[in-house]
Amino acid sequence: MDDMKKFVIPEMGHTMGNLICSYILTNTDVIYTGYQVDHNKNLIINIQTSNGLLPDVCFEGAVKKCQNDIKNLTAELVSNSSK
Repeated sequence: MDDMKKFVIPEMGHTMGNLICSYILTNTDVIYTGYQVDHNKNLIINIQTSNGLLPDVCFEGAVKKCQNDIKNLTAELVSNSSK
């Protein structure tokens, strides 16, 4: 059974939509993900999954991985700038 869900993130734009969707697509159980930004500047991300993966779990995992990668990149940049 496939699951589909829509996530709305207020006041976010295309940069964040592209970034999050690219992380979501690394999961092989994702059938579809896409985003749009509405007229109120809300980021709307749609996720369709298969094999029992819940879209909520997929979304949360992608956001956490993205946050972790940004944290590691920031630490590396700070470390390299102090050399």
